Amino acid sequence: MHFYRLSTGFAYSSFLLGVARSASMYIPLVTAGVRSRVTSFYVQDDWKGRRNLTLNFGLRWDIPTALTEVRQRRR
Repeated sequence: MHFYRLSTGFAYSSFLLGVARSASMYIPLVTAGVRSRVTSFYVQDDWKGRRNLTLNFGLRWDIPTALTEVRQRRR
């Protein structure tokens, strides 16, 4: 916690008096237990128009699948 200059010197007392400037809290991530697969295709080519001009181009296509549960549980 961070406090203004009017702090009492005790973090909890300053918080109760409303002189806290900010506070933070750590919340751990929860593992959802779901899986998703993505199939991707990528094609790339170079075209040289002149000695000092080269064009590079590519095309990407992603196919995502629906989320499925890891342990095959039903709700």
